[in-house]
Amino acid sequence: MKNSYKTISSEEFKSRYLAIHDSIFTGRLVHQKPFENPNWEIILLPGGIRFPKDIFLAWEKAALECGDSEVILTDCDQTVDTTHNDTILMTWDYQNIKDIYLSDSFVGVLDTNIFGQSGSWGIICYSKDDFSCIGGPPSFIDNFSSPLGGRKGLKENFYDFMLQGWFIDEKMKLEILKSVGWQ
Repeated sequence: MKNSYKTISSEEFKSRYLAIHDSIFTGRLVHQKPFENPNWEIILLPGGIRFPKDIFLAWEKAALECGDSEVILTDCDQTVDTTHNDTILMTWDYQNIKDIYLSDSFVGVLDTNIFGQSGSWGIICYSKDDFSCIGGPPSFIDNFSSPLGGRKGLKENFYDFMLQGWFIDEKMKLEILKSVGWQ
């Protein structure tokens, strides 16, 4: 499956990945503690699933250190009746994420949870609000943030994104920033 991705059925997702998914994600929004592990750090990222290449490569590096050679992407939008109807299993290739975004998949169009089989990290892409959050233990966040200017560099990058026009309610912006300790 090198340099490829495949759609998996909701039945396969439930039998192979749901327990891992549910051990990572709470189903709540970023300002309401979205990850099960209260000790995980959370970093905000501009954009939904359209990750810039430098962020993708840093994420890949950190996830591979956890032993995750594949990534699971699943729809998780709470505004629809059912979730996990569209799930993709992807190998590490930047073209894959671009192709998935441009495909007819709900992944990336609806809110999307992304994780590896290690259960050591998670990403939530809030597609309609055009941002994401990545969570994991401090060692994972160290590995992820290091090539991107560290935590400070990622925070500055997100603030630049906000200044360019992050179009969500000001009160919600403050709640989100406070929830990750950036305000």
